[in-house]
Amino acid sequence: MTTTLVIGGHSGIGERIVDDLHDNMTIKIDWIYAPKQVDFDVTSDESIETWLNNNEPMDEVVYCAGLQHLEKLGALTVNALNIIDVNYIGFLRVMNVLAQKQADHQTSVVAVVSDASRVAMRSSIAYCSSKAALAHAIRCAAREMAPRWRVNGVSPAVVEDTPMTDYIDRMVPLLRGWTPERARNYEESMIPMGRRALKGEISDAVQYALRGPEFLTGSIMEITGGK
Repeated sequence: MTTTLVIGGHSGIGERIVDDLHDNMTIKIDWIYAPKQVDFDVTSDESIETWLNNNEPMDEVVYCAGLQHLEKLGALTVNALNIIDVNYIGFLRVMNVLAQKQADHQTSVVAVVSDASRVAMRSSIAYCSSKAALAHAIRCAAREMAPRWRVNGVSPAVVEDTPMTDYIDRMVPLLRGWTPERARNYEESMIPMGRRALKGEISDAVQYALRGPEFLTGSIMEITGGK
């Protein structure tokens, strides 16, 4: 029996991962947990500790919690700190509690990163830097927790039909003075495949990283359409 925790599993990519994990249950019986934010708040050590202490060790952990709020330098607000807290520090909190609770338990961890970890974006300094920090935290954790744990990342470009993408689609035209069509055409012109990623494609990559080769650890799998 495999127990899987999907943090951020109630919307966007995380919700699709939960659905696909349920659909892909074949030979083995899985227990899939996707706690609500009120029960598992990545900005609270107490919330994380309480939930993990009240449940059996997790065989698989998917970290999909993420925030984005477009703000230019010179006009940054507390939103920038919240982005870093959720996207990066929350991952550290979760990993720290897991390491205390189940260091000797064979565990596979996958975090959803972003191509923003290596591609500079306007009005996104907090988001880009938080994802860059997350990517390197994955590599550090993989080295420290081996060989009992595998820790990997999946790094997509813009993903179609998620709350975060819907927000970006509303805000970028306003910030750039463009029509939505011009903003979308510009974005897709930067992607050799000519389109956005699909949630199912990211879910497939996450499942591969979770349950793929034992030797796969410390890797950031890019799903960017060649960007």
